[in-house]
Amino acid sequence: DAICVGEGEPMVGEFINKFASGSLESRDFSGISNIWYKNSSGEVIKNDLGAIADMDSLILPDFTGFSLSVKYVAGIPHRAMQTELSRGCPLSCTYCSNDGIKKAFFAGKRPKIRRMTPENAVNKIKILAKKYNVQLIRFFDENLLISPLPWITKLCELYKKEINLPFTLSASVETLNETRIKLVKDSGCININFGPESGNWEYRKKFLKKKASDKQYIDA
Repeated sequence: DAICVGEGEPMVGEFINKFASGSLESRDFSGISNIWYKNSSGEVIKNDLGAIADMDSLILPDFTGFSLSVKYVAGIPHRAMQTELSRGCPLSCTYCSNDGIKKAFFAGKRPKIRRMTPENAVNKIKILAKKYNVQLIRFFDENLLISPLPWITKLCELYKKEINLPFTLSASVETLNETRIKLVKDSGCININFGPESGNWEYRKKFLKKKASDKQYIDA
């Protein structure tokens, strides 16, 4: 028995390779980050936790055998693909797993927010969009627009030039300003998802640890 705790792209691959080789007694999964397993003696082994530092090192996902979702834009169905360009968020909302993930996997030792380079991100999306005849991109990064403005600017420039498909994203209202919204809109963004979670500012501040004001949500 084994589980992967947290991120697992390279970890699960390494686990499978070791699982497929040798007898049960000879299999040694120690040293594989994020893998917790029960050895042949029934002892539960918990390897150290880690996170992927280099987002550019991730290989292309394979959607073969899976049906892409269909999303409607202005009443017209679009073949939509989900993808991510970054991982992590500096906010500590109490209802979100992100704060626990930061404490468990980083402990101040690794970059909490990791991003692909704009060049690599656009290249990967371009390959996938062509391969699977994608008509709409859905970015599911926790908080894409919290990225540095030069990174967003370069990404939008390359995306519009190389891909030019409509896309959606999620962001916190603290990151929404005219400059960033104009950049993503001009490059194809048709929807930005954000949630106040509650209409009561005192409740948001005290219990949800969301500091954005009512005015920020209304302005957004």
